[in-house]
Amino acid sequence: MIALRAANTDDCDLLFNWVNQPDSLRNKSRTTGPIPYNAHTEWYSQALHNSQYYLWIIEENREAAGQMRFSPQPEGFEVDIYIAGAFRKRNLAVTALSMGVREVCGAHAGKTLIAYIKEDNLASRKLFERAGFSLLQDANPLKVYRLTIDKGED
Repeated sequence: MIALRAANTDDCDLLFNWVNQPDSLRNKSRTTGPIPYNAHTEWYSQALHNSQYYLWIIEENREAAGQMRFSPQPEGFEVDIYIAGAFRKRNLAVTALSMGVREVCGAHAGKTLIAYIKEDNLASRKLFERAGFSLLQDANPLKVYRLTIDKGED
């Protein structure tokens, strides 16, 4: 069973480990090197204390399998998702992304979800397309995907 649970203070080190995995760093849209622990803990604390920031742990059968966040932006939210290597190729990402979109829909109808994806990250590009996002901008090296939350969506 796939579930989203709100991240808490106990998850800080887990997310630090994930964000600094070579595959995570390779696919980050803005970060080019390892993130220092103090910078991570500062960001993490701010994210947990921001009521407009959605930060989830993706679980499969109650085991942490990845993270997903919807970071507040003026036009809506920037979406980021990471699935740990051992949990890939199980459709976790598309299921979790769809669950996150549904969760945010009620409170944020009319807002836009944006994902910045490196051009060579084909798995993420396919994921967002499968979840209903459309290509907004094709700028090398990033592709920008968008989904507008309909006012009538549940």
